[in-house]
Amino acid sequence: MNIIENIRIAIFSIKTNIMRSLLTMLGIIIGVASVIAVVTVGNGGRDFIIGMLSSMGSNMITVTVKSDATPGEFISNADIKALKKLDGVKGVTPMGYGIGSGSTEISNVDIAIAIGGNTDLQAVMMAKTKEGRFFSEEEYDSGAKVCVMPNIMAALIFGTQDCVGKYFNLTLKNQTVPLLLARWHGSGG
Repeated sequence: MNIIENIRIAIFSIKTNIMRSLLTMLGIIIGVASVIAVVTVGNGGRDFIIGMLSSMGSNMITVTVKSDATPGEFISNADIKALKKLDGVKGVTPMGYGIGSGSTEISNVDIAIAIGGNTDLQAVMMAKTKEGRFFSEEEYDSGAKVCVMPNIMAALIFGTQDCVGKYFNLTLKNQTVPLLLARWHGSGG
């Protein structure tokens, strides 16, 4: 059989079964598009996670307490002080995370992610202070309700990056805590 005859038979088959041909083409298009979408989303997620990990540094160690730990198994302040004394250790901080909402005098935030820690949090998160300063050891020890905020968030929430002295009301687990934004930071912008 020659090629021209094969092409003629193929075109005749497509014309006689037009609906079947369209559905087959649609299936192939959807199948290929879904494979491309899954691969793209997977690669994007992988790249995001790798970027987060590499921004934390290649020499960071995270210790997590198991969810069913007893109070005696928690990491104590004495443990943190002992780790700080080790050679080559730049910073050690306990970290707590919470997702809630927030509000100010002029706006509300549906999702607020709070990260708590001691004064070494700045070194651990590699956050650069643009203006003001991070909270002090005295503020941490006294439990002062202060926080730092990226300058982009300050601009979105307060309408200005100059938010020193203003309050951000953080709500976590139905409890609202007013946090003084006496210090704020940003990594550019």
